Amino acid sequence: LLISVWGIIVSVLSQNSLESILLKEQLPPDTITSITQRFSLISSSLVVIGIFVFLFIGNFLSVKITASIRKLIEGVRKISRGEAGIVIDIPYQDEIGQLAQSFNKLSVDLKNTTISNEYFNRIINNILECIVVIENDKTIQKVNQSTLNITPYRDKMIFK
Repeated sequence: LLISVWGIIVSVLSQNSLESILLKEQLPPDTITSITQRFSLISSSLVVIGIFVFLFIGNFLSVKITASIRKLIEGVRKISRGEAGIVIDIPYQDEIGQLAQSFNKLSVDLKNTTISNEYFNRIINNILECIVVIENDKTIQKVNQSTLNITPYRDKMIFK
């Protein structure tokens, strides 16, 4: 809208300037009218072309950004379903590209942490002594298999 208004103002001002220059040259009124009409048509056409170019560029950028954000959203959904190590390919170096790089690092770190957690759980479950992990609020967070073997509770029942 701003470009349209600017183009119209410039066109009108230029047309008035052109008309005054042509009047100083003492050209016939029909010739002046013909020249100014052509100038008006050309300048209006350039304004319309400029508007379409800016609309095309804006649409292109919004599609690029939207597609990248959709990839990120899908990656977040996959991680929320438990798929760790998701890597999103966004080749841009702009803010969206930096966000994708951060997401990829987070995803890989999450996978590594999850693997480490699974490894830790295997170690805990293979220790023969009873282990009970209690939180600060005195709730049981984790027990190993040896603890379950000597209590009447089985598996997840201890956490209820």
